[in-house]
Amino acid sequence: MEEITRINHVGLRVRDLNISREFYGNLGFEFLAGPVGPEPAAIVEHPSGVNINFILNASKDAPEDNILMKKEMKYPGYTHIALEVTDAESVSNKHVGLRVRDLDISREFYGNLGFEFLAGPVGPEPAAIVEHPSGVNINFILNASKDAPEDNILMKKEMKYPGYTHIALEVTDAESVSNKLEALGLVITERVEYNGARFFFVRDPDDNVIEFHQPAGC
Repeated sequence: MEEITRINHVGLRVRDLNISREFYGNLGFEFLAGPVGPEPAAIVEHPSGVNINFILNASKDAPEDNILMKKEMKYPGYTHIALEVTDAESVSNKHVGLRVRDLDISREFYGNLGFEFLAGPVGPEPAAIVEHPSGVNINFILNASKDAPEDNILMKKEMKYPGYTHIALEVTDAESVSNKLEALGLVITERVEYNGARFFFVRDPDDNVIEFHQPAGC
């Protein structure tokens, strides 16, 4: 899909806005807005354009350990973001890590979005790499537990665990992308218009959330 241009932002559920603001502030991220919206969310952005939406609905009794990274059960889901650094002022989204159940199924799904297979499985986890012609890169982490539940652990449980909730792919034409996805049989789970921006959400084969985001004025 040629409408995809870059990663607009990543969603990251956090326990405490002030603590997260301080941590990411030390990395050079500037506070833009929030809390806003129903979840609610707060927005920080690096001068280079890397944007994180803090999702502020984490359960107070959520365990301290990262549910996706420090448990014997390896749940599918977004595991990490990689920030490419050339100097203190130049940071870009290198890739996102996404643990998946089945490489072939994920390759087919993301291939329909225009992602091209580059390599893999490689490394100890192992991982496979796909990339969109726009430069958006996803590392599929291939160590998901075979008995992991079908539901997305971060998005479909009463317990709201901290962690990466979604990626937002910036597009030039949200309506065009929506039509193409529906033609592929995908269900649009939510549509939003906010301050001139238009965006909608779908789920991948492992129930991970993808936002397609057309900025205001685009």
